[in-house]
Amino acid sequence: MIIANTLPPARAWNTWSDRPAAMTFLPLGVHVTPLLYSTRHKEATLLPPGEGMRFGHHGMDGRLVEFETRHGGTHIAFRYEKHDPFVLQGEWRATSLAEWGLRYWLTLCLSAETGVTVSHHDGACIVRIGYRYVALVSQMAAVQVTAHDSLEAVLDDLCGRPVRCNGSHLLSLCVSLNLVFSVECIAARRMRGSGQV
Repeated sequence: MIIANTLPPARAWNTWSDRPAAMTFLPLGVHVTPLLYSTRHKEATLLPPGEGMRFGHHGMDGRLVEFETRHGGTHIAFRYEKHDPFVLQGEWRATSLAEWGLRYWLTLCLSAETGVTVSHHDGACIVRIGYRYVALVSQMAAVQVTAHDSLEAVLDDLCGRPVRCNGSHLLSLCVSLNLVFSVECIAARRMRGSGQV
């Protein structure tokens, strides 16, 4: 299923959603959404527009997107970059930590508007839409990978509220803030080999 097929490939990955920290591959309606959780404050955020976001460079075609987040006293500098229309590279680094790295969680969520199942295979989160695939691969292994029905369910889970999961329409990768971290999200026509695109 193609969500938007009239878009030039160079603009396919961009900040198309109402969450300015999220990147969307519009032709397939696939989202990569960062979520932050502070153990000290017991609060999670999907980074809506507002005081918690400071915007930096943002190319019209999404080739370079930079911003800094502020949540729970911790500041994180994010950078998304595209050297290929179908490959989104993201990295972040904590510029100021208000709590120990594993008490402050940065979670990347992979989901699709069509509600298809997202799977985890050989360290990659993979969503298949028709004959097309999008894979989210981290440079280093995630601290944990969890399945949820929605972004709101991830928020509830982190904040200790009851969650009922009826499927894995969204997978979240929780990573450590102790290191500079990078990920790649690749949109492809078909899989090549085992778990790679």
